[in-house]
Amino acid sequence: MIKIVVARYNEDIEWTKEFNNLIIVNKGNKIDNIENQIYCINVGREGHTYYSYIYDNYDNLDDYIVFLQGNPFDHSPNIIKNLKEIVANPEKIKNFYYLSEWIIDCNLSGCNHHAGLPLIDVYEKIFKEKKENMKFSFGAGAQFAVSKLNILKHPKSFYKNIVDLLSYDINPIEGFCIERFHSIILNNDNNILPNNDKSIIDLISIYDERTRGLMYFLYKCSKKYNDINIINININTQDRGNNNINIKEYTMCYNKNYPNLSKFCGPDCFFYGWPSANISSFEETKNKIINNSNNVPTINKVGWYGNIQSPLSDTIEFRTRPLLYMLGQKYPELLDIINVYVSPMDSIINEKIKNYLPLEELTKYKYLIDIGGNGWSGRLKWLLYTKRPLLLVDRIYIEYFYNDLIPYFHYIPVNMDLSNLMEQVKWIIDNPEKANNIALNAFKFASDNFTEEKLLERVYFVYKNIIS
Repeated sequence: MIKIVVARYNEDIEWTKEFNNLIIVNKGNKIDNIENQIYCINVGREGHTYYSYIYDNYDNLDDYIVFLQGNPFDHSPNIIKNLKEIVANPEKIKNFYYLSEWIIDCNLSGCNHHAGLPLIDVYEKIFKEKKENMKFSFGAGAQFAVSKLNILKHPKSFYKNIVDLLSYDINPIEGFCIERFHSIILNNDNNILPNNDKSIIDLISIYDERTRGLMYFLYKCSKKYNDINIINININTQDRGNNNINIKEYTMCYNKNYPNLSKFCGPDCFFYGWPSANISSFEETKNKIINNSNNVPTINKVGWYGNIQSPLSDTIEFRTRPLLYMLGQKYPELLDIINVYVSPMDSIINEKIKNYLPLEELTKYKYLIDIGGNGWSGRLKWLLYTKRPLLLVDRIYIEYFYNDLIPYFHYIPVNMDLSNLMEQVKWIIDNPEKANNIALNAFKFASDNFTEEKLLERVYFVYKNIIS
């Protein structure tokens, strides 16, 4: 999934033995007892090494690639610690990630470090366009990580051109220019999205399911609004988004105690699909639920299936999910609360495990309940399609649409601590007509708001807030 490429001349590379899946591109003396080395002519500085590797392996790249110098410590004294974090969590790379710890502001007119470089001329040779000036920043020491997706936004011939620019000398002046251009080359506005949807979906498929889902919507949004920059915004795929209003990144939920964060919150990845929950696509499961929703429910209870052990100890759900299960044991005539023993670390749910139930089969219940987990509830969007009165337990981490849902119009509210749960169950039973109208209102809300057009409008709304 991740490859580390080290550009070595005659440096001591003993430090590399801490890492697997590493290639040493050696332009110096042969290293004995090292198998993972390839030899390259000594021209073009580390830039030649990097872009030659990309060109030579263009059709067989790893999902993420880290490019380092033989001695990476001068500009990155914490490189070992930082590299281990990247290897353990490659999704941190997202599109492009500098490992250099000294980031320098620059422009095409030059900067205080190596003044007089022909930056404008080299820029024109790479991008085939003339620019008199442009502000940018770069990581000193030319050490960074990049995704396969970003590399493939340029054709193979683009990288051959860079290699040729650097091949005429051991220490070409163009090498110093390209050191400043790595983020522009691999993470900039000159990138061209493929016009073919299949091509971009194939590229997106290299990511984990959360990143893949968000990248799909960013891509579709970039096409709808004809803005390539949309696909390059930072995304957060964590269960709780972030709590820092100063961090501008796309999140899938937010802490409702920080309402200003709502403007960075858009459709979550599960609007694309949720493979680890056996949901190949949002649309497919939605349609199954809608089809089943027209059947008469066969169980006259409130139904819920889930893992009561999955929330972490710092969430209220760590206590309330087990409490919900206990209430189910206490009131079995009203509540059918089924604990499904699925580890939150599992990559996919085994359909043969005890009590497994596909989401669309929850419609066998007359009433449903939704409760949070480690963060937001990924299943809520589908439950709104069931045409079943929905008891919605209050939670801290909410989706972008959560506050548009109106209590007693779209759902029946339940206190976060479940203190009024049985009271609300009794209300549903005593008010069947109102409860059914609430269910139909929820269905209409989902049908009106979870179309691709509406979802992309929200993605664009988030994008505009991020760049503002």
